[in-house]
Amino acid sequence: SCRKNRCNNLGYKVNRVRTKRNTKMYLKTRAQMPYKVFHYQVKIHFFAKTNMTKTNQPFLISLYGTLDKSENIAFTLPEISSNKTFSFLIYTEVDIGDLFMVKLQWEKDTFFSWSDWWTPFSFDIQRIRMKSGETQKKVVFCSRDGTSHLSKGEEAA
Repeated sequence: SCRKNRCNNLGYKVNRVRTKRNTKMYLKTRAQMPYKVFHYQVKIHFFAKTNMTKTNQPFLISLYGTLDKSENIAFTLPEISSNKTFSFLIYTEVDIGDLFMVKLQWEKDTFFSWSDWWTPFSFDIQRIRMKSGETQKKVVFCSRDGTSHLSKGEEAA
């Protein structure tokens, strides 16, 4: 590493190089040209009256912008819990432009679960914060009714 025009010594008096930090960074690209994709950081705070935690939950998010739209982008959250904020990264191959609407849908599991039958899980969402990876613009989306109700397998919030 040659920081500030000081290169590492080689041989017996080698300088230590900092080890990598414990962070995960991913580069998403398309399979065909142009390889560029558009990244968005999403932050959602899930509210509920009862404490609950679910793991590996599938969601669909749709983004609507001034130039185009990208619907039903699938992603899985490793864990969702009531009264906590979760942040994740999504990407789309389409240049949406400036975002003006977001829809979030909690997908139903592909297998039948008795716990879902007896205890329907649902969360309330007051706002969704989004940040464009390319322009670094931040947008906060609020529900028309003040709070959106998100239930598993039902329509988008």
